[in-house]
Amino acid sequence: MPKIGVYAVKIRYKNEVYEGMASIGTNPTFTSDRKDLSVEVNIFDYNNDLYGEELLIEWHKYFRDEEKFDGAEPLINQIATDEKNIRAFFSEKG
Repeated sequence: MPKIGVYAVKIRYKNEVYEGMASIGTNPTFTSDRKDLSVEVNIFDYNNDLYGEELLIEWHKYFRDEEKFDGAEPLINQIATDEKNIRAFFSEKG
């Protein structure tokens, strides 16, 4: 398992490949006493429901450590920055 943090990922689903970002961690902004890890994936420009589906995640680049933010708004701002940086990474990779 990759270390805790935020990553650029590609997701394979039914012979299609999508770019996105993933977070591995304990969601410390909202769950300060949580010990178990979760993996959350945001597929860029994809709006269908994939809950319960089997996906293959390709881990391409580690971007940053998991952080605890002072509420939802700073976290949302950081996620927007992460998305911008990860999209740029994939754009540069071709």
